[in-house]
Amino acid sequence: MAEHFSRFEAAGPQVVELAPPWNLARGLSITFDVRLTALPSGTWRTLFHRPVARGDARALGLWVFPDAPRLRAQAFHERGPEWVDSEAVQLDVWTPIAVIADARWLRVYRAGKVEDAVRLPRALLPAFGPLHVLPSPAPDVALRDLRVYDHPIDEPAIRALSAR
Repeated sequence: MAEHFSRFEAAGPQVVELAPPWNLARGLSITFDVRLTALPSGTWRTLFHRPVARGDARALGLWVFPDAPRLRAQAFHERGPEWVDSEAVQLDVWTPIAVIADARWLRVYRAGKVEDAVRLPRALLPAFGPLHVLPSPAPDVALRDLRVYDHPIDEPAIRALSAR
């Protein structure tokens, strides 16, 4: 399978049109490095999200917990959300993260190792429009080397990206 992905740096709020567009029936992968520079402030902070429809609050995305330095990836199917959570992310350290979805599973990896996985009971709702990266001010969160693949990458690829 050819590598089809979008890669970009995120220094602040961005709206990114993805090429190629996502086909969630085929799956997807999102890999990046994250750095948290402060403990949570009591509110959810969005790293990125892509809504399922214009004006719809449901989204495929990743957030920082309001009360712990952990991440939550979430996706929706026709009956509601499914999510996976990372373990605590060390402050002031770039940490490689991968969120992988295929027809049956949603997984989150940290430093090349799976940390959480949930079986998807139904197909994911299609995502709509651009990817919103760091959409709200979050000076204590930074992303780098954000890559969005149009297919689920395998564990050797996840480990290789984590080791760079």
